[in-house]
Amino acid sequence: MSTRSAIARWTDKEDKTWEGRYHHWDGYPSALGNQLFRLYKNRTLGDLPDMLKTLLDDHPAGWRTIVNADWELKPGFVELSNENVEDLRRGPQCYCHGDRQERANLIESGDEINWNLEWAYVFDEPKRIMTILCQHSGHWVRVRDVDLDGNEPDWNEIQGW
Repeated sequence: MSTRSAIARWTDKEDKTWEGRYHHWDGYPSALGNQLFRLYKNRTLGDLPDMLKTLLDDHPAGWRTIVNADWELKPGFVELSNENVEDLRRGPQCYCHGDRQERANLIESGDEINWNLEWAYVFDEPKRIMTILCQHSGHWVRVRDVDLDGNEPDWNEIQGW
C-alpha cells in the first residue's frame, strides 16, 4: 500500500503555503523523511539548493519512490514488464523519464486533498530546515521542524506523533 506524500519548498512560510512534487511510495517519516535527511547530510545530490533542484525542478512529474534508491543510476521509471533493465529498478523512480513520460504536476498547498497526501516535507532553504507536516482531519499539522545540520531525529517518534 502506498503512503502518498509531497516533497516541497515554502512559498510563504507565514501564510503556510508551499509547492512541490508528488512522491508515491513509503512517504512516512521513517522512510522518506529519513531518506531526505540522508540525501542532505551525505551531499548525495549536492548542497540543499542542488538537492531540491534535482527533486523538484528536474523531475517535474514527481516520484514513484526515491527511498533506498541508488543515485549512481539515472532516475527514470521502469515498468515491471521491462525485463531488460532489472538493475535500473534500484534507481530513483521518477514519472517523467524512462518508461513513463508524464507531464509536470505541481502540488500546491490547498490542493493536497485531491492528491490524498498523508505527509509533506517542506524545505526552508535559507534556514536549512525540513518541516514535516501530517494530514489530520483534513488539515495539515506541523509535526516537527528538523534542523538539517543537526543530529538525526528519531523517525519512529516523529511518525507516531
